[in-house]
Amino acid sequence: MKGYIKALATAIALCVSYAGAFCASAKGGDGGNLKRAETMLERVYKYYWIPDHNLMFDAYPNPNVGKPIDISGGYPYDKNITFVWGYSAVLSGITAILEGDKDHEVLKLLKEKYLPGLDIYFSISKAPPAYACFGNGHDDRLYDDNIWLGIDFADLYRITKDKEFLERAEMIWKFVESGTDDKLGGGVYWDEGKKDSKNTCSNAPAVVLAVKLYMATKDKSYLKKAQDIYEWTKSVLRDPSDNLYWDNIKLDGRIQEWKFSYNAGQMIQAAALLHKVTRKKEYLEDAQATAAAAYNMYFEQFEGKNGKTISMLKPSLLWFHAIMMRGFQELYPFDKKTVEEYMKAFEESMDYGWEYGLDENGLMTSNLKGKPREKGEELLVQGAAIEMFAKLHAFDKAKKKRSKKSSR
Repeated sequence: MKGYIKALATAIALCVSYAGAFCASAKGGDGGNLKRAETMLERVYKYYWIPDHNLMFDAYPNPNVGKPIDISGGYPYDKNITFVWGYSAVLSGITAILEGDKDHEVLKLLKEKYLPGLDIYFSISKAPPAYACFGNGHDDRLYDDNIWLGIDFADLYRITKDKEFLERAEMIWKFVESGTDDKLGGGVYWDEGKKDSKNTCSNAPAVVLAVKLYMATKDKSYLKKAQDIYEWTKSVLRDPSDNLYWDNIKLDGRIQEWKFSYNAGQMIQAAALLHKVTRKKEYLEDAQATAAAAYNMYFEQFEGKNGKTISMLKPSLLWFHAIMMRGFQELYPFDKKTVEEYMKAFEESMDYGWEYGLDENGLMTSNLKGKPREKGEELLVQGAAIEMFAKLHAFDKAKKKRSKKSSR
């Protein structure tokens, strides 16, 4: 998009100069899903960015905006500085924009502003190196936090062919491998410091990352590890009554039976990717079964303020739903007709959220029906909104491309 970085800087300056009036005016209207993603990214850098430190706030509004911040002391979260989890959600949004337009000027923003901030979280105090939860020397490190980054880096390598991204993804994989052992028969831990549970959120995306690294490098060891972790997760954490996934298993064998949309979504994506590279039918059947169950579980019929009844995403952390969307999108090439219906529900939900779910600053709420949080809107949610709008744009392009091919 012509002049995007310049436009971003101008928009931020104008928003500051005119007390938000410029950005607020962008709340109405459509302009397409890519434009929505770009607009949400502009708002992230307006409301959450801490230029003196290349960091971001966790939520907006918060009492620390505009104040000098010392990040060398206690946990940054005490000052409303985001965990690396929230920071990574913005990377996912940027990556999704590039997915739909590999020449988009947001790549310059990624390299000049985003990555220097992310590197503040990079920790070398323990081997292997990885990204810490905080950017101030507190060395708490989670395997899933790193895997989300690794997936984005693998995607960025596929899109740009820049080897720096592949190196970052492979570095993260070494950290993930350090979080595996034979207790409970296999699997990846969630927390490096405690190692008291193995979670779907650390195992399912580990499969996704490993398959993407196999596709990038053709190293069959990645595929073998992906298959092993997939089978462990399916055998230990899948609820056979509905094909959805429990949250985690403790080392004493107790299963925490919470079910979240992102866990289902990652197992859909993992199975679809494994089917893609192996052509084994059982992976496709797994993906289809979990996709159907997830659609039934995480969407509901909703009559909106506009009088229309749509299939709406149930209120939950929007980031969870963004990760779920990845699974449906990965399944699309193998089950086009069914997935188009699922993706229509995602699009209707986000359309409604754009119309009714933005707060007075144009920030997205997790409840797409329009109820804002009392303590401010989370960075995680904004990153999720960027990703979902950008992925809907990319999905629409892919659908049109396939339609043209089939009509020839």
